[in-house]
Amino acid sequence: MTREEFIEGLEHDEFRFEINGDRIIIYGGPYEWNQEFIDMDEIKSIPDNVEFINDGHLNLNSLIKIPKGTEFMNGGDIFLDKVEQIDSDVVFNNSGKIFLLFKGKDIFDNYEGRSRFDKFFIDKIDDMALFNLMIRRGIFS
Repeated sequence: MTREEFIEGLEHDEFRFEINGDRIIIYGGPYEWNQEFIDMDEIKSIPDNVEFINDGHLNLNSLIKIPKGTEFMNGGDIFLDKVEQIDSDVVFNNSGKIFLLFKGKDIFDNYEGRSRFDKFFIDKIDDMALFNLMIRRGIFS
């Protein structure tokens, strides 16, 4: 999906977002009852340099590749069921869990049929930093 197509889709579906230079910053979904929840379940691709900054959960269950410059700074959980590639400069700074099936396989811990990466998964190690290190090292490329 091109950057222009992605922006058109955000506008059409009335997502709350802004463009800052080459960055697309998404703040929330179109739902009046819950604007903090971002549901992009049917999106299979996103352009480079997208930031998710919202207070709630983020559903990207159909996303296949997380491209360069993507940053997650949401307050809730992230759902990623079909990811096959995570670019090495993707950053996760979310407060919730990451439910990740990578190439159809559980990566961290089987929880209700999904992998999860909890905020304090490994005792005395900042596991979000560990996960980001794994991404930078190309483990998911």
